[in-house]
Amino acid sequence: MRKSIVLLVLVVGVSLGPAQAPWQQFGPHGATVAAMTTVPGFANDIYFMPDGFPARLYYSSNLGLSWSVRETIPDLLNALAVDPTQVQVMYAAGHTRRVYRSVNSGSSWQVQGTLAQDAWIRQIMVNPQRSTVLWASADLPGADIRQMAAFHSTNAGATWTPSVLDSSFEVSALLLSIDASRPHRAFVGGSVGNVARLFTTGDGGTNWTDISAGLGGTCAYGLAVSPTDSMTLMCATDAGLYRSTNMGAAWTRAGSFPAFSVAFARANPYTGYAGSDYLVFRSDNNGVTWAAETTTFVGTNTRWLSINPDLPLEVYVGNGRGIFHSSDGGFDWQDRTPSTPLLSMPTISFFPPGPETAFAPVRGNGVLTSTDRGIHWTELGRFPGIGFATGAAANPRHPETLLVVTANQPRVYMTTDRGDSWVSFNIADNFQPGGVSYHPAGPDTLYTWGGKRDSASGPTRLAVFRSSNQGQTWSLSVTTTGTGTCRGFLAVATGETLYAWGSADNRATLLRSGNHGQNWAAIAPGLSGTEVHDFTIGPDTNLLFCATSSGVYRSQNNGTSWIRLGLANVSAVLPDTLSAGRLWAGTDTEGVYFTNDAGLNWVRDTVNLTARTVLSLQGHPAIRSAVYLSAAGAGLFGRGVISVTEPGPRPPERRLLAVTPTVARGRVLFTVDASSCPAQLNLYSADGRLGRRIARLLPGSRSLTWDVPRDLPTGAYVIRYESTARQATAKLLVSRSN
Repeated sequence: MRKSIVLLVLVVGVSLGPAQAPWQQFGPHGATVAAMTTVPGFANDIYFMPDGFPARLYYSSNLGLSWSVRETIPDLLNALAVDPTQVQVMYAAGHTRRVYRSVNSGSSWQVQGTLAQDAWIRQIMVNPQRSTVLWASADLPGADIRQMAAFHSTNAGATWTPSVLDSSFEVSALLLSIDASRPHRAFVGGSVGNVARLFTTGDGGTNWTDISAGLGGTCAYGLAVSPTDSMTLMCATDAGLYRSTNMGAAWTRAGSFPAFSVAFARANPYTGYAGSDYLVFRSDNNGVTWAAETTTFVGTNTRWLSINPDLPLEVYVGNGRGIFHSSDGGFDWQDRTPSTPLLSMPTISFFPPGPETAFAPVRGNGVLTSTDRGIHWTELGRFPGIGFATGAAANPRHPETLLVVTANQPRVYMTTDRGDSWVSFNIADNFQPGGVSYHPAGPDTLYTWGGKRDSASGPTRLAVFRSSNQGQTWSLSVTTTGTGTCRGFLAVATGETLYAWGSADNRATLLRSGNHGQNWAAIAPGLSGTEVHDFTIGPDTNLLFCATSSGVYRSQNNGTSWIRLGLANVSAVLPDTLSAGRLWAGTDTEGVYFTNDAGLNWVRDTVNLTARTVLSLQGHPAIRSAVYLSAAGAGLFGRGVISVTEPGPRPPERRLLAVTPTVARGRVLFTVDASSCPAQLNLYSADGRLGRRIARLLPGSRSLTWDVPRDLPTGAYVIRYESTARQATAKLLVSRSN
């Protein structure tokens, strides 16, 4: 499993404690949803699978108030479907070409069939009128070119007929939809070469038509056919929500917000919903206009959306934060996974001068921060797109200053007040950042790494960029000629030597610079595998370690040559600073291993560790006994971080600022926790710009009423309470509808 990693600029190791010491799970709480489905005819039933291996099927029969694990499937799965005519029959599929079937509501599963060419199945659906007919959308891998394919089965998934729709350097077949009134009519789409693409068939997959012209964005995520008019389509893309009234021959943008899912209500066919970035939008006029009137929704990449067929105002959605339920058309939302530790946290980074403080970008959430070594976590303030954060780094001279990069914007975002306000600077066109860090010897110098395209639809290449003016301008430090990406970056403590690793032309790649990034050289002779997933330095600077799909590799001569120490599908590696023979290794599907004899013998560590897809292994910069392990769909684990007894819950924090109502059409009430010094209430737009100075509060003030100006546009705003002693923010949604 691939990952984007922000690594510490300090070389950190750990001292291995007794193998019997248990791992402890810290959180944070939530669920990275990999697949979700409701059950036709049973409005209280819902299934979902979190990220990671093995696939765990969670089931609730009470609107998500409680959950139980129905079954565990030894595979990486991300597609789930219920047969609407026989709801006890279910299908699941994912990263492997296997299609699983259950005939007892998910209690047990068998492999029903397999797709060709090691396909990655993205979505699977059952014909609502003929339960033996199935559809699947999939990526077909290749050394240089990937293909987008539609698969069709007429025998309940036993055999499949493929249709290759398009190909490029990068492909994601994320969209699959069926016209419920004409199930032989299907839609498959997603991203091909970083461009949104959409295809349709009207004859069961024999012939396909490209209906992408007029769509914007890099990916088509979802499609809905209007129940009132089968010629009317809604397509969700990251550039907006597009509407067609002629079966995709022409498109107009109906919503400018990024959309990751869309669906119409059967009971009231003019009502539709679309999942967006921290919002769910609703339309009451067949998709012509859209608005969001929600106060409690969180999370982004809301790709799973299900509407009660009998109650059009009851909606379930799933995203990178968890499962949410609304019974009033999306105005109020209830978090149905608030206490489940099922998030995917790719990595954490510590603030070197204050190692109690940690930061973590979590896809679908934003950037989380901890002030107690990662035991408890809170969310930083947001900017549009922060839910796709791939890296975060704190200024070593100023802990309030934080840098964040995201997968969907070629920019670096900076806050100097822990997320209350943000500014951003462009890095380079067609660049997809994977991480960001400060130079350890000069905090004005920054590095960011990831993939750089020659053009918007060209292949991605490994790239590292450098800034010497705190991120305002950037220059390319290194790139490769082969297709690939940079998965990680490390600067040694002196700052002269830099390392970058990842893939180029489907080969493991490791680069080093000895002069602050002015010149780079490859140091990967003898490394096998398609990619270097992780790299670190041992206690001796000549001792290097790499993790690749082929195993753990060690160099004892500063990268001149490498030897394989064993294992396979290794995603992370962490050496001990006290003994070169001690080493941890994380894998994609088998959890974590350790060795005490330089790799001659590996022992699988399963003491209290249920997670088996390891995303990263890290040590603590000040506690040598502490080991951190982040796992897909399982949050953060630690060994030697705290005592065996888990910490109790924190007491609830008092709210400094409250807004009533949060959806305002006229007058609002601001309630504040009285301050001993003057304060200012200001209104900011969602992108951080000052919109209104509301009022100045005298010492001791507790409330203030405010009439929303008539010229203030409909939209989401941030109210900020500012005094010399304290600051706080609250959301305000302005609506002009009745």
